[in-house]
Amino acid sequence: MELRMHSNQILAEKGESYLIKLPKTELAFWHPKRFISRRDKGYTLMVWFADHFTIKASRKGKRGDVLESWERSPEEVAVKYGIPHGK
Repeated sequence: MELRMHSNQILAEKGESYLIKLPKTELAFWHPKRFISRRDKGYTLMVWFADHFTIKASRKGKRGDVLESWERSPEEVAVKYGIPHGK
């Protein structure tokens, strides 16, 4: 499955991963760079997930404490947050 996201949703880069923010929230998740490709002059991100993959998103406070976290399938995330997606 793939999710189409905007490049401004990348909050951080660490080694071989990006921290990607979910739209209209403060939740974010880490995803390996090798499963992300840039399109449209780098503005659009195609984020690829394996069928069995689970997104583990969290929101942290100023001191690094976890304020909210959950695990969902990429399809559930796409529907809940209105992210364009495909198979």
